[in-house]
Amino acid sequence: MEPTKQAGKWSAADDANLRIMLKEGMAKRQIARVLGRPESSVHTRAEIVGKATTQRACMCCGKKFASEGPHNRLCTTCRNKSFSPYAY
Repeated sequence: MEPTKQAGKWSAADDANLRIMLKEGMAKRQIARVLGRPESSVHTRAEIVGKATTQRACMCCGKKFASEGPHNRLCTTCRNKSFSPYAY
């Protein structure tokens, strides 16, 4: 059995590697071995990372964007626009 990292923070590099391996279709057990992390940790992080990459259509402009979840329905551009005539 290979040694695993202690349960700790995931680095941006770990997240990037996890996304790549998931996209390639690697099993979570295999990803856990590559990253040196417990399989349960990989499973939990995959759910968190996967939610951030859900593609949705913006309710304002219709452009596809990476949504953080069902509550996030506006792209960054539209979210930063001011639609109020009283805003300055």
